[in-house]
Amino acid sequence: MNQIYKSVLGLILLFGVSFCRQQEPFYINVLRSDVFHQLYGEHKYDFLWVFDNSPSMKPKRDYVRDNLNRFIKILNTRKAVDFQMSMTTTDYFDQTKDPADPFKFFVTPPSLVKNANGLEVVLSSSPNSVGDFASLLDEVKGSITGFWEMGLEASMQAINVNGEKFMRNGVPLVVIYVSDEEDYSCQSHCWGVEPENNPDDVVFPEARYHTFFKDLVDKKALPELLVFSIVGTQDSVGKCVFAGEGSIGQRYINLQLALGTGMSASICSSDLNKSYDGVAKFLSDRGIRFPLTRPSTGTGINVFVNQKKVPYSEEDGFYFEGKTNSIIFTGDQIPKNGDAVEVVYTEQHS
Repeated sequence: MNQIYKSVLGLILLFGVSFCRQQEPFYINVLRSDVFHQLYGEHKYDFLWVFDNSPSMKPKRDYVRDNLNRFIKILNTRKAVDFQMSMTTTDYFDQTKDPADPFKFFVTPPSLVKNANGLEVVLSSSPNSVGDFASLLDEVKGSITGFWEMGLEASMQAINVNGEKFMRNGVPLVVIYVSDEEDYSCQSHCWGVEPENNPDDVVFPEARYHTFFKDLVDKKALPELLVFSIVGTQDSVGKCVFAGEGSIGQRYINLQLALGTGMSASICSSDLNKSYDGVAKFLSDRGIRFPLTRPSTGTGINVFVNQKKVPYSEEDGFYFEGKTNSIIFTGDQIPKNGDAVEVVYTEQHS
């Protein structure tokens, strides 16, 4: 009996070890299938830039101007972008003083910035779109009321008053705020010393702007709205905010968060390169990059669009980007709006 028992026990142990060894590679390499639906169509965007025109912002406005060529190159990294760009400022005053009060200026909705030739909208089809943009931004200059930043109100009124000039039917709108101060969009008592030290001014509630921008999409005046805030952030504290360069732009950040689109990033000089490029990268990747839900081994990946297999090609197909664990479509293989995308891959386990 002992010998039989030992034999049976040995077979059980052997079978158990073999079974575990057979299961181990199955556990390490699990075949996965991620399914996506393309939400974006052609790469068309209309831009409204909202620049702080206070003197402290000039170096940063110059940076945006001088690096627009790289910004556009990043936009076009994945696919050529058809864009229109216009701009306004955070200065919501005209420069006419009230005769009855030398410290009071008239509040007048600002027009779009225009260059000496009357140009207000920069087109991607222009033979010199970078130069056109620079000529507009050079017109954004400091003023005696530039200390009172009202970027949210300025952007809302720019759309209300001049939207037909820079917004096309069926094209997403991108609003980019660039400021080193908080938004002080004023409702009443809009005069006197700077708003952060003014006990009398009353700012519009943030809900005014959250509702306005949400309605642009919900009422289908816009297919999509993306907000980017390059402002003082919590991460900026100690780096530039409260160190001579401005304050936290929380109202801009809150608008971006309320809409759930775009991103917010630091205006600090040391961060501006990353923040500025980040906007272009965010837009260039939309509808092109598909992050996988699980870590992939990077080998044996099969991609299907509407059940049709896509070739692996960095020129006209797809490729796997390991550092982001994403599938990147290239060339004419980029899925069209409404297409079903399936990625079959092997999951990597540690």
